[in-house]
Amino acid sequence: MLLRHDQARDRQSGFSLIVPGPDALRSLRSFIALAEKTLDLQYYIWRGDESGRLVLSDLVDAASGGVRVRLLLDDMDTKWEDGELARLNALPNFEIRIFNPFASRTSRLVDALVDFRRVTHRMHNKLFIADNTVAVIGGRNIGDRYFSKDEEASYRDLDIHAAGHAARALSRHFDAFWNSPWSVSIDALDDGHETAAGVREMVERLKRTAARYARTIEANEIAPAEYAARVFSGLIWSRRTAIVADSHDKPQTKNPKLLEELFARLSGRLEKGLLIEAAYFIPAENGVRILCGFVKAGMDVRVLTNSLSSSDVITAYAGYRIYRRPLLECGVQLYEMRRGAKILLEARRAGDSSIANLHTKAAVFDRRYTFVGSFNLDPRSVYLNTEIALLVDSRPLAEAAARFIEDGMSPENAYRLTLEDGEIVWNTTRDGAPLRLTEEPGATLWKDFASWMIGLLPIERQL
Repeated sequence: MLLRHDQARDRQSGFSLIVPGPDALRSLRSFIALAEKTLDLQYYIWRGDESGRLVLSDLVDAASGGVRVRLLLDDMDTKWEDGELARLNALPNFEIRIFNPFASRTSRLVDALVDFRRVTHRMHNKLFIADNTVAVIGGRNIGDRYFSKDEEASYRDLDIHAAGHAARALSRHFDAFWNSPWSVSIDALDDGHETAAGVREMVERLKRTAARYARTIEANEIAPAEYAARVFSGLIWSRRTAIVADSHDKPQTKNPKLLEELFARLSGRLEKGLLIEAAYFIPAENGVRILCGFVKAGMDVRVLTNSLSSSDVITAYAGYRIYRRPLLECGVQLYEMRRGAKILLEARRAGDSSIANLHTKAAVFDRRYTFVGSFNLDPRSVYLNTEIALLVDSRPLAEAAARFIEDGMSPENAYRLTLEDGEIVWNTTRDGAPLRLTEEPGATLWKDFASWMIGLLPIERQL
């Protein structure tokens, strides 16, 4: 259906980057429309805004056409009422499960207080698979701000299409999570008794709102088959690819399988250096040691993350700022996204007063290996969340990913941090002329105090 056998090239996998937010939404909606047998979706966040309802309505259409839909959601930031999800779950061919659900369905705070060790472990994966043939994996959740449709906030992010052998392997990872005892049917969590009339009313309301939202983007839409043809014609093929992922039982084992496998696959292979773009970059002491070791070995190490002015999570920034100085002292090149970055202004629909942040989780090693997925370079991703990513050995794909990251590091988009007389300086440009700042851009007395105080607390593994 989606990819002919001769296109699949046996055990090879095809890849392409998904950069603009509207393309990411178009990709999901197109492959949902084209699916013939199965749709498997696994997400940390699914918002009930325009994008969330559009995609959900598309899934209902697919299920009514005989496609089996399985939707696995984490319970931390689910914005849907249990009753709404239960009514969708009552539809033929549509099944919804919740990963590591809170015991209290009315107050997550109660669980956080009495069962913190369990509920702090979350499923952070972002994965979409159609017909076990094509997948989308990366940093985006489902919601307007991830697809550049939010008038208040927007994210710079990166996903990747994976077709052929990699898509089938990702399907097996999804199955492991779906069948895990940590994944619970929404029926077991909902107290209500879903009636046929209630289900019908829910679907009709969803379809009405989705139809209204769809009219706002119809002028820019491409027919699903045409879009899929464009994707498949532009795939970069490789036999050397790996899925690096945590196990579904990480909340129990505490085993950071993704990171261990990534190190095992790259150990002894790196020679030139690495590019990293990470929304939440908290390397901790061990990460500083590893990155500085790369520099000492003669490698070029460059990292792009959020600045204080572009960060949407002050706790993550507080964890990062502790390690800036030792990284700079050993030669790691640090870049921080500017609040008014050109790429952020171009990516979002909103005006200058809205918020735009870096949300990417990607890296390029030796301009040969591309790493894209849900994994933030922070202790929470290492120790607490389940994560998933692709590691692809392909120079053409790595060059495309490197261009994406390096564009974000350019002076019109980021500050280059340097040390002068032991003090951090932020270097950028204004109207094409060099600009040197000795005070932290975007800092206020409150932000500076809050990030300093948070950095003193013994909570790094929660960041």
